[in-house]
Amino acid sequence: MMKTRWRMRKVLILALFLMLAFGCGQKAPQVEKITEDGVEVVINHLKPYTFPGEKTTIVLEKECVIDLEDPAISDIGFYDINVFGVDSAGNIYLMAMQTQTDHIFKFTRNGDFVKAFGHNGNGPGELSRPLHIWVTSNDEIFVADAGNTKLAYFDREGNLLREKSLKSVIAITHPLTNKNFITFGMVMPEEGQDYLEYPLNLCDENLKPIKALETFRLENYRVTKRILGTQPGFGFATSSDRIYTVNEARGYEVYVHDFEGTLVRKIRKEHKPVKIDEDDKKRALDRLNEFQRQYTYFPETYPPCRSLFSDHQGRLFVVTYEPGENPGENMVDVFNPEGAFFGRVSWNILHGNTPIAAFAKSDRLYCVQEKQNGYKQFVVEKLTWK
Repeated sequence: MMKTRWRMRKVLILALFLMLAFGCGQKAPQVEKITEDGVEVVINHLKPYTFPGEKTTIVLEKECVIDLEDPAISDIGFYDINVFGVDSAGNIYLMAMQTQTDHIFKFTRNGDFVKAFGHNGNGPGELSRPLHIWVTSNDEIFVADAGNTKLAYFDREGNLLREKSLKSVIAITHPLTNKNFITFGMVMPEEGQDYLEYPLNLCDENLKPIKALETFRLENYRVTKRILGTQPGFGFATSSDRIYTVNEARGYEVYVHDFEGTLVRKIRKEHKPVKIDEDDKKRALDRLNEFQRQYTYFPETYPPCRSLFSDHQGRLFVVTYEPGENPGENMVDVFNPEGAFFGRVSWNILHGNTPIAAFAKSDRLYCVQEKQNGYKQFVVEKLTWK
């Protein structure tokens, strides 16, 4: 009897030990955080945090491709993709900055061409050198037109709703859901300095600056006789209630502001510097003219961040310069809504001279890609988390 009780006790002890061990193994990791000047700083390392039960693997399923190599696309007069927007029904609005015909081309969610609008010109509803397009929360097509120094709003059929004249050219104007704007390039810098400073401003509905969220410093080649050969590590993204910014001046660190301009979080991460090889330099120099080449210089490494975007659930995607798994791809770090790094994915996302290279919406990834032969294509992929 005593032996039987002892055996039962041993079994119970072993079962309790296994339960405790299993339970401890399933606990969420302790995310490292500190506080600086009253702001939470989330510390991330090279290795992602592991959250039991959280889906961290992304599966992509290609749903739509609009290929500029396709003769049917060139036949409608569309030759280049610069920026884009997507409405609540999944309709796609691709914009070409330079054209003699129409600037905006509407496609269905399946990639079928619908119509073109925003004719090149200087009259009402016409555009000249538009730099940014965005579909607002109420499905208005917003366009910032630098050539005509105005903001134009269209409905989904391309009909002009209203326009707002600007006092000066603003390089980038991006609307927020609370009627405020993000602007970049509003203030002309002092040209006699070694460095030119460009603020990223939060502005009210009349485009009056409320607060500078960031200041980007660019070397003034007229003074220093130097031109940076790499794409600057500076950018922003928005979600339903947050503004995310990166600035190479402070390394791999994302600032998170609310729509009132309050800094609510810093997301800091370790990273592996990526050296610039000779092939990278040659590709960069090939895009410049002879005058620019004589002033061009290259640092030893790329900036830590290339661009960033978010999805409707508050996850943040930071595109790095680390080579991806396939040619043309880069590694993308993924952070949860609390700023913890929990996964990576390899994506082909083309970066041009626009502020938004990609975005995720309604479990879809929208981005421009460059094919091996140099042609661009717009791609829609379904995002599934496993």
